Amino acid sequence: MSQFDQKDKEGRLLALPYEVIYYVLFYNKDIFDLFGQPYPDENLTWNKALDLARNLTSERNGVHYRGLDLGNAEAPLQQLAVNKTDPETGEVLLDQPEFGQYFDLIDQILDIQGKSDGEAFNQGRFDGDQTTAMVVAFVQGLNWWKETEGLNMDVAPLPVWDNGPAVSHRPDGGLIGLSINPESEHKDAAFDVITFFTENEYQEWASRNGIGPSSTNEDVLDSYSFKIMNQHTIKMYLPFLPIHQQHHQNKLVNGISM
Repeated sequence: MSQFDQKDKEGRLLALPYEVIYYVLFYNKDIFDLFGQPYPDENLTWNKALDLARNLTSERNGVHYRGLDLGNAEAPLQQLAVNKTDPETGEVLLDQPEFGQYFDLIDQILDIQGKSDGEAFNQGRFDGDQTTAMVVAFVQGLNWWKETEGLNMDVAPLPVWDNGPAVSHRPDGGLIGLSINPESEHKDAAFDVITFFTENEYQEWASRNGIGPSSTNEDVLDSYSFKIMNQHTIKMYLPFLPIHQQHHQNKLVNGISM
């Protein structure tokens, strides 16, 4: 809740949280094998990811492969936990060194890509054309892509910054909330819907399907990803949880193997 009420000067709760987004690194094992590159491990940094991307970006058998794509181009920035503007004055804060670090990373990714076959960043190439070796995307991709024909994928933790915080993103960067339009004529009905999404019944369903729960209920947290992670361990996916959930890290990382 504090991630929302602290955004308002009067401390009002602006929304009810119902989902937390976890980013991970998906990779196409067939492309790695084609280029003779080692699969990503759980200690991958962004610099190491760039090195891998360079080795995986080339043409083979008339097909142009790209090494690294970002389903959300801001995912690396969210790890640095910086504000784009001053919440008190509205002053733009893009001259902070963290932004320079982030923009340099984006420049390097674009430089590695070279010629583009469309949008600079498009995770659809991972499961569609299957020409992307690595893509940063929501962990729910395990559910979306598990039956995609011909896609031989696996997953590793999101790369982290060298000498930076070992987190998947900033505390509020992956937190989604629901609110009601003050002009709505159906506020009571809307609140009933919002309430459902915050209750344990929905939260446990979401948790079992790889959608990050916003609940602190132990049963909900314990059921995280039971339906989609039966071939893997949570340790490989989420060693670096969002800051606001790190008090659950030991349980998720060390205690559950599917």
